[in-house]
Amino acid sequence: GGENPLILFWDLKTGWLRGGFAGHSSGVTSLAFSRDGKTLVSCDEHEVILWDMAKLQGRMSIRGHTGRIASAALSPDDRTVATAGYDGTVRLWEAASGREARTLTRVRALVSHLAFTPDGKALAGESIAGIQIWDLGTGQERAFIKPQKGVCRSMCFSPDSRTLASGGSDKNVRLWDAVTGQERASF
Repeated sequence: GGENPLILFWDLKTGWLRGGFAGHSSGVTSLAFSRDGKTLVSCDEHEVILWDMAKLQGRMSIRGHTGRIASAALSPDDRTVATAGYDGTVRLWEAASGREARTLTRVRALVSHLAFTPDGKALAGESIAGIQIWDLGTGQERAFIKPQKGVCRSMCFSPDSRTLASGGSDKNVRLWDAVTGQERASF
């Protein structure tokens, strides 16, 4: 992925190019594998494509944002694709059918990165406003984490889904309570 619309992948043992996908019309902005490795989710500015890794071909295309798509993530159970768009929305899609299941409410700013909790019960979205965490049972915001000094560049959840780690341009890693949004540590 990257500025090129091609997706290439390599054999990690040999370093040889194993294959690739051509199907996007613009640069690839996000990639996510399913847990079993059978599906790859990719997005460009206009669509999300679910790729069948065994057949090395596109299985489904998802469109629905009215602006550029910035990020896509696949839920831990591989049943839901989340997308964040420059139209100011975060949307959830059924991975099996491509049908839109829900649009999350009250998105505070353009979300550039998404991450599901490992238990699949919440979704975090990172933007210049901060990090929003939505409860996927209700679709409502569960916590909001104010921006650290500088811009947040990366985030991930702990395996128990209770802690969110964020790193940013201030060169610090911060640990947050994923339910309350309270900072636990900084280093």
